[in-house]
Amino acid sequence: MIHLTAFFRKNYKTIIIILFFLAFLLIGLSIYKDYGISIDEDAVRARGDVAIDYILKNNTELLTYPTRTYGTFYDVLLVIIERAFKLSKDLQKVFFTRHLVNFLLFYLSVICFYFLCKKSFKSWKAGLLGSTFLILSPRIFADSFYNPKDIPFMSLFIISIFTLVLFLERKTVARAIIHALATAILIDIRILGIIVPFFTIIFFIADLLVFKGLGKKNIRIAGNFFIHIFFLAGFTILFWPYLWTNPIGHLVESFREMSNFPWKGYVLYMGHYINPAINTPWHYTLVWILVTTPILYICFFITGMSSFVKNFIKDPKKYYLEKKGNIIFVLWFFMPLLAVIILKSVLYNGWRQMFFIYPALILLSLEGVIFLFNYIKDKFRHKILMVINIILSVIIISSFINTSYFMIKNHPFQNLYFNVIAGKNMEEAKNNFDLDYWDLTYKKAIEYLAQNDSSSVIKFTTSSRALTNGGSDTDLSPLSMIGNHDDIILLPYKYKGKLLYVEDIDKATYFIANYINRRAEYPLKNEFYSISINGAKIVTIYKLK
Repeated sequence: MIHLTAFFRKNYKTIIIILFFLAFLLIGLSIYKDYGISIDEDAVRARGDVAIDYILKNNTELLTYPTRTYGTFYDVLLVIIERAFKLSKDLQKVFFTRHLVNFLLFYLSVICFYFLCKKSFKSWKAGLLGSTFLILSPRIFADSFYNPKDIPFMSLFIISIFTLVLFLERKTVARAIIHALATAILIDIRILGIIVPFFTIIFFIADLLVFKGLGKKNIRIAGNFFIHIFFLAGFTILFWPYLWTNPIGHLVESFREMSNFPWKGYVLYMGHYINPAINTPWHYTLVWILVTTPILYICFFITGMSSFVKNFIKDPKKYYLEKKGNIIFVLWFFMPLLAVIILKSVLYNGWRQMFFIYPALILLSLEGVIFLFNYIKDKFRHKILMVINIILSVIIISSFINTSYFMIKNHPFQNLYFNVIAGKNMEEAKNNFDLDYWDLTYKKAIEYLAQNDSSSVIKFTTSSRALTNGGSDTDLSPLSMIGNHDDIILLPYKYKGKLLYVEDIDKATYFIANYINRRAEYPLKNEFYSISINGAKIVTIYKLK
């Protein structure tokens, strides 16, 4: 017993960290089947099939495919897993496996994020706190299961920044190659990943200028940098089949497509319909971040940025030497934002395309937390210091409890989280911003239909963003019934045969509405079932016949 107690005292940090990540893993493994199929998953799977057929069978369809300029590394990886385990004939297993892999990649990135926080702030507690911030971000957490583009990109961005920090710390050949591999995979998921090589060049040159006294050692370090560039270029081309025939030309084409993607959809933003979405105002992403991030994180972020500006302006060189990571994090957050504003890039519903800057927000929030505790420590002593520290700790824990409560209570709809800035209640937030733009609420609605209608065949149709025809809250045209009904795939096998999706509302017995781009109720009676979050309906089933 004495030896066991001594063991725990000696290794309690490691035990806490292992238990933390084990609990997170078990939660993910227990709920990954609860989420519906997002609107992007079919398209991503199809593109992966086309890409792998180009690799294995030299099928040139990829070269003319509509989304050929998209990186296909992750798409191909998922298809390889699907084919390796012979899942293709069972679509339920296909999509459950995709959700599991998506979560496991996010899980790996959270582990890297822990080490990034720990290294940057020299504290294992900061590592756990930062990881908790990232996990208890409702929209990020939910998307980590079904978002096949933005979350993998965010996850690889975290890993790439971590390898960048390691490479800048010790510019060895091994770290140069590892960083090249991580960055190449990032670029081969989304071309915007070229931001990381830009960071690498900037900070490598800055290091050479700051540490100019290294002499001959700089020659070897410069050689390792060119090794990094060589492997980065090689890995990028190797893992992106579309680049094989014309690397430079197709890379430029992909960048142009990314900066001006021709999406003609529209969005509900701050109570107004914006049609087309290319007309979103410059503050679109900033406001979305502001209304969908737990408020305490925002407060700490502002504090961290204030600390950064004050100390950086005071002595830039000293700050660079002591807190280089914070400079990376500031650029990580603000450079993409400025690029989107300047290039007037088209953004979809919400800010999911910009999720990859969110970890930088958390890192700067951590800077704010540490700054506050250090400031309190310098200004107060003894009992007053203890009381203030307890108050600040209680505020942080209360925020975690409040966020966790929302996530548990409204599972699996954490993706619909808004804070009070979006509106005094959920109904007001619903009138101001898009709700279920992923079409995920259909799964629970379809499940309810299957369980509560004894008919041998249940005919239903669904709403979609097309229903509102650019902003009308009254239209209900049968021609616009193109909502997502893929969630039938995920139902227990005994229910699949009785559910039949029809496009014509006149042939349907039920109409399922998810309120995407819509503020008003539908002009229908006979409500059969609905799901609400804090009093606001997020999906409703109407009985038509």
